[in-house]
Amino acid sequence: MFATEEGTNLYKEQAISGKNIHPQHFREVFNLHLSSIGLGTYLGQPTEEDDIKVRNAVKTCIKSGAINVIDTAINYRNQRAEREIGNALQELISEEAITREQIFISTKNGYIAPSEEKYYGKLNEYIFEELIHRYVCRKEDIVGGIHSMSPSFLEFQLEQSLKNLRVSTIDLLYLHNAAESQLDYVTPSEFYDKLEAAFSFFERMRDINKIRWYGLATWDSLRVQDKHPHYLQLEKVVNIAKKVGGDNHGFRFIQVPLNFIYHQAVSLKNQYIENTKYSLAEAAKQFDLYLFSSVSLLQGQVFKSTVQPKFSLLMTKAQQAIQYSRSAHTRIVSTLVGMKEEEHIKENLKVATVPPATQEELESAFS
Repeated sequence: MFATEEGTNLYKEQAISGKNIHPQHFREVFNLHLSSIGLGTYLGQPTEEDDIKVRNAVKTCIKSGAINVIDTAINYRNQRAEREIGNALQELISEEAITREQIFISTKNGYIAPSEEKYYGKLNEYIFEELIHRYVCRKEDIVGGIHSMSPSFLEFQLEQSLKNLRVSTIDLLYLHNAAESQLDYVTPSEFYDKLEAAFSFFERMRDINKIRWYGLATWDSLRVQDKHPHYLQLEKVVNIAKKVGGDNHGFRFIQVPLNFIYHQAVSLKNQYIENTKYSLAEAAKQFDLYLFSSVSLLQGQVFKSTVQPKFSLLMTKAQQAIQYSRSAHTRIVSTLVGMKEEEHIKENLKVATVPPATQEELESAFS
């Protein structure tokens, strides 16, 4: 059971008619109607207090009509982010407030992610006792002591994520910061071989309907110049997906930092396609891929910039920053915003009541 056209359209129509959400707040992507703001769940400590805040944030955001995109990762708060999302979704479903088909769920795997408290701060013990000794992966499959692209390890994590989220399917599964974690330890050729093995695994999971799509969640690899040691050429990545999955491959999404400080995804022409240079966003369009933007507020760092965008329909710095990130390019599905505090949620979700900025408004916002 995945997010569906009918389910997401129902969520959209109810939000527009009953929750004062602007119709243009939703984007249609592969027949799904997805909110242009998504809930990110990265920040916080592995404590009961933050468990409650995350669970309540998920419920508040979904009930508001402003968010039907939930993003997480198995390593966020030692798997507790996934678990509280799962708890919140089950509560909403049991209340008949939503159905699973209305919500787009993405998570990420690749980083070593102990869940038991006895392993908090004891990563090496977890690796040897729970991974190597249980034949989940080999010692040589782990780089830097934190990351693995081994298919057996990715399968182990996928099964755990499904259990944590209390679902049978995941709409989008990202390989988490693969280039950033691996390319300091392996050659580019070795990395692309590993990527092919990982993508082959993802395609097998699509075949048995455990995931619908897969993607890359990145930090700098797709928004740096080609001489940078972490640089990824998107065309090579797409060709690997085509090799293992054919033209109907499941590699369709990229997560990338995008705010008015980190704007390289839309401004830096660093991707070569047939000897022509494109920005990441324009290259994604060429390959029928879409972007989810992250760190729209950069954990508050954007507020310290001497240059702040000004959009006429919005008031606060946070609202202005979110408006920029969701409006910066037509290939952006949703901008992910981490929020747990009630006042921040209320403030941020006001952006959903106005349309995304036009190109002219983007240009004038920085004048």
